[in-house]
Amino acid sequence: MFLEEHGISSYEELVKKTDSMDEEIEELNNRIKARNQKMADNKELQNAIIAYSKNGDDPEIRKKAKEVFNKVPGGKLPKMADLRREYGELIETNRPDFQQYVQLRKERKNYLIARKNLELLLLREEAEKEENAKVQPSKSSRSETSL
Repeated sequence: MFLEEHGISSYEELVKKTDSMDEEIEELNNRIKARNQKMADNKELQNAIIAYSKNGDDPEIRKKAKEVFNKVPGGKLPKMADLRREYGELIETNRPDFQQYVQLRKERKNYLIARKNLELLLLREEAEKEENAKVQPSKSSRSETSL
């Protein structure tokens, strides 16, 4: 029933579908992770700027802030407003990808359940065929018993 509802007519189609879902999930996951890393770097820089501006006299805070500042490409610190805008944009861009990721994982779970059920049915059918082949005597064995 699940397979019919989703237009899948063979085991091979089901395998293709689950494999393609795996690839799409992996791609989304990689994009989300990359944005999350950018967000973490952005937040680290924001925190360093704030800490430096409030406690720049403290040598320990100054040292930690300088380490973060040195990671900035080009060496020029962006404005806090730009960092906050970029952070917000990253969140907004990540949201639909994350929702799609969660949805795909749910769908994939259903497809994998259907795949496992179909595999079990195919194995059962194969076992029944083998059992029927053993139970039915061959022509040569029937002729020997009638002699």
